[in-house]
Amino acid sequence: MDVIAQVQYDKIREIGGIAGKNSRVFLAFDHHLHTELVVKEIEKARISDPARYFDEARAFHASAHPRVVTVHWAADRTDHVCIAMPLMVGGSLADAIETTPLAPSRLIQVAQDLCEGVAQVHLAKFVHMDIKPTNVLFDANGRAAITDFGQALPLDTLGTADARGHRIYQSFTPPEIARSGAVATAASDVYTTGIPSWISQTRPCGACVRTAGPTSWSYGRACSQTFESRSGPPEVRAEGARPPKRGRKACGRHASSTRH
Repeated sequence: MDVIAQVQYDKIREIGGIAGKNSRVFLAFDHHLHTELVVKEIEKARISDPARYFDEARAFHASAHPRVVTVHWAADRTDHVCIAMPLMVGGSLADAIETTPLAPSRLIQVAQDLCEGVAQVHLAKFVHMDIKPTNVLFDANGRAAITDFGQALPLDTLGTADARGHRIYQSFTPPEIARSGAVATAASDVYTTGIPSWISQTRPCGACVRTAGPTSWSYGRACSQTFESRSGPPEVRAEGARPPKRGRKACGRHASSTRH
């Protein structure tokens, strides 16, 4: 027997910095739970197959773990799919490293949290495909959790996922996908999980952390204020990509003090 229930929430304000290409994120008040939470609204028009409307919510739910942001509920509106999550009051890793790098002891704790969360995602037979500073959130105790499963793919019985045509942020592209563009595995997440740790120590500027455009880390041109001699993590360039130029100026914010 099908049961159709209702949820009711008021939007308080939009939360910037963590919205996706097809979604917006709001701080909201849930009238039934009588609490503030975060609601991600995903445009149905951006999802070609109606059967996939709740793919992200299902990946979230299947990966339930203290180091993965919890899903309170998922709902269907006329033009949007809505996913409700707790308010992570500690902000994001991008917020934490915008002005200063993480202390080594803090970095170790965050890295451990990330690894635990990613391991759970893989146990749930998914590959996340989008581990980056804005998708790492902190709770009231300062513990990190992974969020945003909008790019997640299911793993098949061989432990692979078809990534053909999948949009991946170029700066975080794993080597095997940069070369083949076809197959993703758990190793793809292992690679991208290491990048936030590197960023957390080299402290690129806030704009570079948040935008991570195609001229950034994987092309060896990261904006690093603390280690001027480092050009970024080991380079992985897609065929035909330009090689990095040493001595390029950093972003406008740090052009006068930082070399790539």
